[in-house]
Amino acid sequence: MAASPTVLDLLTFYLPRLADPATRQAPAWPPDLFGLMSALLERSGAYLTALERWPPKNFKDYLERLDDHANDYKLGQPDSKRASHLVEKIFSKLLEDCGDKPLSQLRELQASSQAALLLMVIADQTFANFNRSTAGAVPPTEFEILAELSIHKRSPATLGKEIPYERLIILPKRRTPQTGLNIRSLSLHLAACPTSELNVQWIDSPAREQRTELNILFLPWPLKITPPSFFPVDAPVGLMDNMNSRYGWFTYNPPQNANIVMDAINHIDLALELCGAVDLLVLPECAINENQWEELVLACAKRYPALSLLAGVAQSATSKKSAGSNRAHFKVQFTQARQDKHHRWLLTGSQVIQYQLGPALNPKQSWWECMELKQRNLHFIQLNPWLLFAPLICEDLARPDPAGNLLRAVGPDLVVALLMDGPQLENRWAARNAITLADDPGSAVLSVTSAGMVDLSNNGRTNPRRTVALYKDPYTGVREIDLPADVTGILMTLSPQPRTEFSADGRKEDDSDTHPVFSGIQFLSANLSGPIIKSRNRTKTNANSKKTT
Repeated sequence: MAASPTVLDLLTFYLPRLADPATRQAPAWPPDLFGLMSALLERSGAYLTALERWPPKNFKDYLERLDDHANDYKLGQPDSKRASHLVEKIFSKLLEDCGDKPLSQLRELQASSQAALLLMVIADQTFANFNRSTAGAVPPTEFEILAELSIHKRSPATLGKEIPYERLIILPKRRTPQTGLNIRSLSLHLAACPTSELNVQWIDSPAREQRTELNILFLPWPLKITPPSFFPVDAPVGLMDNMNSRYGWFTYNPPQNANIVMDAINHIDLALELCGAVDLLVLPECAINENQWEELVLACAKRYPALSLLAGVAQSATSKKSAGSNRAHFKVQFTQARQDKHHRWLLTGSQVIQYQLGPALNPKQSWWECMELKQRNLHFIQLNPWLLFAPLICEDLARPDPAGNLLRAVGPDLVVALLMDGPQLENRWAARNAITLADDPGSAVLSVTSAGMVDLSNNGRTNPRRTVALYKDPYTGVREIDLPADVTGILMTLSPQPRTEFSADGRKEDDSDTHPVFSGIQFLSANLSGPIIKSRNRTKTNANSKKTT
C-alpha cells in the first residue's frame, strides 16, 4: 500500500515551491493562503477539531485583532513578496509541528488545526467588503484594485496567483450557509473549490449604478409553440454512435418572427415609461435563434446602452450534417459571452404525450436533444453592487454536476434558470431545485419558461395555470407568477434588503450587506409586431418606488 500523504505533501500539491525548504514561506497573496488552508482543513476534516474551544483566546479580542491582522496582511500588497510577520510566523510553526505528519492525523492535533483555521480566517477577512453593496461609495484601495484585476482579467477566472487554476479555484463569495457544518461554513468572503472541467468566468458591469431596485423585464417567448417545432433527426456521424435503438434524436426549431426586435423594443419602452429604468431583459431557453440575438444586441446597444441582456438562444440541428446548439447568451455593458447548455434534454415518452408531440415523435421511444456538448462554462455576473447572478439552462439546474459544487461555494445572490418547460409550480422539479439552493448556500432562484411550452403542457388539462416563472429566496419564500391570457411581458422588481450571516468561527457579516427580495410585479400587454396597447395590474411593496400603477 502507498504511504499516507503528509500535511506537507498536500500543501505541496497545491503550491509546488513548498517542496524546497529554501522557498517554504507563506503565500504573500491572501487568496493563495486561503486556498491552501481551506484545502488542508477540508481534506483532513480538521476544521471540526479546530472549532472545539474556539477561539483560543477572548472572543472580542479575537475579532479586534483579526481585522488588524488582515489589514497588516493587505498592507504589503501589491509589491511585497512576503506575507505579514504574524502570518509567516504561524505558517512556519504549522509546518514545523505537523508538516511530516500524515494528513489523516491532523484532526487529532488541535493546536495545529486551530493554527490552520486562524490563517484561513485572516486571509478570508482581507476580502471583507470586496464587491459588496458599499462598492462605488468610496474609492477602491490599492489592494481592492489588484483584486478586481486579478479576478476580471483572467480566463478562466480565479483569485489564485501561485495556486494553479487546474488544482484549486479561488473566487469571491456572496453566501455562507447558515445550516449544517462544512468547510463553506467557515468563510464569509472567499470560496475555494476543487478544480473541475468547468471554465469559470467572472464578469463585472463597469458602470454599476448605486440604485435601490433591480428591474427585470421577462418576455415569456415564444407565446405560441406548435408540435411541428419538434421533429426527429439523424444525428451526425460520431455523435453517440453506440446509442441503443430505444433512443432517438430530436431537434427544436424556434418559431420565426421577423419583427422580434421591434416587439422587444415595444416592451422595453413600455417598461421604461412605467418604472423609469430596466436593468435586465430575460428571454427563456430556446426563445430566439442566433441571428435574432445579434439583431437584438445591436438594437439595444443603440437605444439602451445600459441594459443587460440574457436570452436562451437555439440553433436547430441539420439532419446528418451538424448537431444543434442550445446556449445562454448575455450582454453586460460592452461585454458579451455565452454559456452552452451542460446537459442534453432527454424527452421521455411520458413527456412526448404531455407536450402533445406524438404526431412528430414516437412516445414509445425516448428522445435525446441533438446538440453538441462543448466546453462547459459557468459565469458569475456582477450586475450591480448588491447583486451577483449566475445563469443556468434547464437540465443544468436539475443536475448537480458539474456546476453544483461551485455554485454552492460562491453562493451567488441570484440564479436565473432559463427553461423550456411546463408550468413553474411549487410542486414541480424546478421549484424543488430552487429550494435546495435557497437553503444552501442561500441564493435566490428565478426560473422562467415560455408561454408556448406551458400551453403545450396544459393542453387538455382541467383548470390549467399559465405559470411561466417562479421566484424563490430564503427569506420571503416561493412566488409563482402566472401569465394572464392577454399579457405579453412581465416586469419584476427586486430590492436589496439587509441581511446578517455568521461564519462557524463566530464572525458576523458586514451590516451593509444585502440579499434580493421580490418587491413588485407589472404585467405588460402589447400588440406583437405593432404598437403598445396597455399595461396592467402593478403591485408594489417597495416604499422607495417613485411610480406605481
